[in-house]
Amino acid sequence: MSLGEIRDIAVIVLALVSALMAFSVLFLVLSVVRLAGTIQEEIKPLLKSLTETSNTVKGTTQFVSEALVRPSARAAGRTAGALRFARTLAATVARLKRN
Repeated sequence: MSLGEIRDIAVIVLALVSALMAFSVLFLVLSVVRLAGTIQEEIKPLLKSLTETSNTVKGTTQFVSEALVRPSARAAGRTAGALRFARTLAATVARLKRN
């Protein structure tokens, strides 16, 4: 085998490898494009569901705040005020009895 024949074989092998790589890159690009389209189609319903869930949680939080937390806080404040008033009144009566 002469040097020219080896060169010709090497050129043919390199051309085949280059063609194989080009097809591989093309396949990968098409796969990525298809994957991006699939992800986009899957994310839209997911985002819609997430928005609905977020709105539901927001409404539930507002309801619980208005129906439970505020009245409980008011009752606790009034109870604390009544207890403080009772302690002050008891302390005042005790001082008056001592004098």
